[in-house]
Amino acid sequence: MVNEIPKIKKPDEEENHIPPQYEGLPSEVVEELWNSKKYVDPKKTETENIRREKAIQQIKDQEEANKIREKIGIPKHEIGDKNSLLSKEKSEEKNENFDFVIRNEYCKYAKEYYIKIQKTTEQEAEELIKRSENLDNTALAKGTIEKMYFLIRLHDYKQDENYDDKIEEITKTSTDKINSHSENGWHYRVPYYEKDGAKYYKTNKAGFRISLNVNADNRLIESLDNYISSISTKPGSIYYKTPENSSDWLERHDPITIYFEDDVPDDIKEKIINITKPFIRSKEDVLPGEKLSEGVAYETSPSIEKLQELIERGYAINQESGEAIEKYITKDDRLKASAGQVSAIEKYLNNFEE
Repeated sequence: MVNEIPKIKKPDEEENHIPPQYEGLPSEVVEELWNSKKYVDPKKTETENIRREKAIQQIKDQEEANKIREKIGIPKHEIGDKNSLLSKEKSEEKNENFDFVIRNEYCKYAKEYYIKIQKTTEQEAEELIKRSENLDNTALAKGTIEKMYFLIRLHDYKQDENYDDKIEEITKTSTDKINSHSENGWHYRVPYYEKDGAKYYKTNKAGFRISLNVNADNRLIESLDNYISSISTKPGSIYYKTPENSSDWLERHDPITIYFEDDVPDDIKEKIINITKPFIRSKEDVLPGEKLSEGVAYETSPSIEKLQELIERGYAINQESGEAIEKYITKDDRLKASAGQVSAIEKYLNNFEE
C-alpha cells in the first residue's frame, strides 16, 4: 500500500489559522489550553469557536502529514509553520517590520491630532507622543485607530455671525412635541407619542443616519423638531442628537445626526436637504457616507456582521491588529461602533492591506 501525504497547500494558498502562542504545540495540548470565550453576542461566540476549530484541525492535519513524512524518511514541518524555518524567518521579519511601522503610524496620526485638533505646538505634540514609548503594539494599533477617528470627525470651526452661543439652551429644552434628554455628551431630541392620554418617548435601534455639517441656529432646531414630529408615525423610529455644549458645535464636522430605524425614502432625504440648506456650514466633502448634498451625508449603521468582518481582517494582518480592533469596538461585552469609527478602522486596514 502506498502512503499518500495529505496535500498541504503552499504558503500563498493557505491561511494559517494557528495563533502564534499555540505554534509548535500538539493538538491535544491546544485543545486544553484554548478555551473559547463566551460573548453576549452569540454570533461572536460562534466566530471564536469556528476560529478555534480551524486552528486545531490545521494542527491535526499537519501532525498526520508529519507521521507519514517520518515513515517515508522526509523532513517534518513544524506545527503551525507552513514552510519550516523559511516561514518562521519571514514571520519574525514581518513582526519586526510591524514594530517599526505601527510606531511610525501612531506617531504620524497622533502628531496630526495634537496639532490640528488639540492645538498644541509641534514640540508639545512630540512631548505627548513620548508618553507612548512603553505601549505595546496592540495599544499602538488601537491608539492609531482612535486618532484616525478623531481626525475624521473633529475639526476647529471658527465662530461667526451665524453661530448661536446659547444653542445648548434650545437643544436641552423639551417642547410639546419633542422630548429632550442628555446622554453621553449629547442632547437627544425625540418625538413624543401618546398612549392612554399620556406622553411617552422611546428610541429604537437605528439602522440608518443622516449627518449634517450645519451652523448652531435655533431656527434649524425648530424646523427639524416640526418636521420629524410630523413624519414620526412609529414610536422611536426617528430622532436626532445635537452636542450638549454650545462650544462642541465648533469642534465636529457633524454636530447633528438624525437617526432612522428604517431606510430613508428619497422624499424625506430631499426635505431634510431643503430644511438644512440655509444653515449649511461648509461645502467641503468631509462627512463619511454617501453625499446627498453639500453638508449632508447618508450612512447605514454598521451591522454586527460588518464589525466581525473588520475584526477578522485585522487578525489576517496580525494578532495585534485583530486584538486592537476587537478592543476598540467591544463595549459591555458586545460589538458596537459608529459609522465614523468603522471609517477609521477601514482606513487603518487599508493602510496595512496595501
